[in-house]
Amino acid sequence: MVAFRAILLVLLASFALTRNVLTQENNVLDLKRAGFSAAELKGEGFTVDHMRHAYTVGELFYTFSATDDFKQGDNVFVVGERRVGTITAAYKNEFKVRFSDGTSHRGYLKAYELLKVHRDSDLFSLTELIEGGVTFEELMRLGISASELQAELTLAELAQMGMSISQLKDSGFSVVQCKNEGFTAAQLKEAYTIAEMRDGGYSVSELAAVATIPELKLIGCTAAHLKAEGFTVEQVKDYFNLSDMLFVFSVQSRFSQDDSVWHVGEGRVGTVSAAYKNEYKVRFADGSTHSGNVWASGLLKAEKIVDGFTLSELLKGGITFSELTRIGVLASEFQAELSLSELMQRGLSMAEIKGFGVTAEQFKQEGFTAAQVKEAFTLAEMREGGFSLKDLMNRNKHAPSVKGMTPSRLLSPKRSDEASEEIVKVDSHLLQRVRFITGALKLHTTKRLIKRR
Repeated sequence: MVAFRAILLVLLASFALTRNVLTQENNVLDLKRAGFSAAELKGEGFTVDHMRHAYTVGELFYTFSATDDFKQGDNVFVVGERRVGTITAAYKNEFKVRFSDGTSHRGYLKAYELLKVHRDSDLFSLTELIEGGVTFEELMRLGISASELQAELTLAELAQMGMSISQLKDSGFSVVQCKNEGFTAAQLKEAYTIAEMRDGGYSVSELAAVATIPELKLIGCTAAHLKAEGFTVEQVKDYFNLSDMLFVFSVQSRFSQDDSVWHVGEGRVGTVSAAYKNEYKVRFADGSTHSGNVWASGLLKAEKIVDGFTLSELLKGGITFSELTRIGVLASEFQAELSLSELMQRGLSMAEIKGFGVTAEQFKQEGFTAAQVKEAFTLAEMREGGFSLKDLMNRNKHAPSVKGMTPSRLLSPKRSDEASEEIVKVDSHLLQRVRFITGALKLHTTKRLIKRR
């Protein structure tokens, strides 16, 4: 038999037998049956394309040996399933085999069920297999590892040869490796999760271009992160609580006075107005208070997100004032971003703005007239806000302070008391000023009578 094989090899080498005849499928199969290995035929110039119909992919890439001596880490070939795996545990003849597709086999395995696999340098390379028509699916079924692929081909070359991102992943390539080879987030998204891509080094900016908002939120992106990537209030408001778009929260065991807090049970932002150890008094934006021994589970510290959406952006994006006030946005915060005129232009009435804690003085400072401010404020509030008596008396033509009150009537001593009473009806807080005017008029009249006498 040995002599016959030697003669055939000599014939192949010396007489250059026509490969058009010998490389026919049946003839190569005859050579295999005659005992020629794939390495021997390769040595005589046979290609993958010539041999792949007679030899399995495994035989073109590996040599096998039957043995009872297996140890952990050995590559094996399960005869019945034709899959390459790795021994992950070995005790005598008990094995646990893990295959490249993630499945495993455990039990008492005989040598005839397992063949020890050796990579043979005299056989074909992966490049030659691929160029010869072997598909990536066949290689993966065989159990080719990512390290074996990388030893001969770059990821870019594998992709150019038609290997999909899913196949690269199934072969064991990581996001980091793909990223280092220049693959974009858009390319990897077909096979890898957004979390895997984030862990592999892709930035929020890169991921934001290919991921949905729920996907980005699942990997920890906040509304502020999305704003930085160009997302608008309209795009994100359906996926985040309004409070999470304005505040960042942290569990605290102690609070100090003036800390902004979030009451977990009621969901309202408030301010600590008194603090002693773990005893607090919290005043909420709606005016209610909570006092007692409040622990960290009941209160969260709330801090305004520095780079988050502004109140102006939230309002432009469809968030209402009532929604903002329910989570405790204060008048001072509104005024820090919007003028009173802008607040009214956005549909808020003066009475509603007053409800935020805005005073008549603040309206006056922004140029509002007494006639405008009177819609929401009393005369007393307007006087305290800096409006003069003249402003108040002329706040509109129907004001009681000018109703029939001509200068001659005010100068008449007979009518001064009557005038005083009418003005007092307007607002009791003006009484002192009216009495001063009345007293001055009486004194003036008395002096004129004395001179006449």
